[in-house]
Amino acid sequence: MRDGDDYVISGQKRYITNAPQADLFMVFARTGDVSEGTKGISVFVADASLEGVTVGPKDAKMGQRARTPPRSTSTR
Repeated sequence: MRDGDDYVISGQKRYITNAPQADLFMVFARTGDVSEGTKGISVFVADASLEGVTVGPKDAKMGQRARTPPRSTSTR
């Protein structure tokens, strides 16, 4: 969602391998109308230390050691 010159990203992702070791996350988000197709999708780089970004507890997946991915609560 656009807020002045900023975008506010809210949402969550279910699974990212090695999320706890990441310093940055690439976030793909729809910023345009659905009718624009892929032209309505933007890529943002979110610092893992931003307020509102959290990494969930360890998640057991087919023998991989990972954690549930970061969650964002209105991150700018």
